[in-house]
Amino acid sequence: MTIKKVLALAPHTDDIELGCSGFLSKLKKQSAQIDAVSFSAAQPLSVGNPVEEFKDAMSILNIDGEFLDFKPRYFHEKRQDILDYLWNRNKDNIPIPELIHSHGNVRIAHCLEHPCYGDHGMICSECRRAYANSVTLPCYSKEL
Repeated sequence: MTIKKVLALAPHTDDIELGCSGFLSKLKKQSAQIDAVSFSAAQPLSVGNPVEEFKDAMSILNIDGEFLDFKPRYFHEKRQDILDYLWNRNKDNIPIPELIHSHGNVRIAHCLEHPCYGDHGMICSECRRAYANSVTLPCYSKEL
């Protein structure tokens, strides 16, 4: 099966390059059109400029990248905004991607100590709500 259009979703700026850049690079070599969306910077958990690093990584991978400036670890407060963004992208983006790559719904015992994992689950669940009837939704991290 040849995949022609892919959407990669990242809760934080470093998630795509750490989680699935090799797979996306392989798809790109097979002529897939790939769009990537990062919902927030990886701050304050990273050093440097994570937004510029995301843009640089997407440039190296030859992927169209979009950065949205949601506040990390507060996605639960913006759940409807996230769904609206995905729904509108789904509605307006013809043809709809054949493959959407997102984080899995991470459930880790120490989530309260590391609430950024909640961002991963939020993107996963809203992605499923917006696209579940349309495309394949593999995840680049497993549930723990």
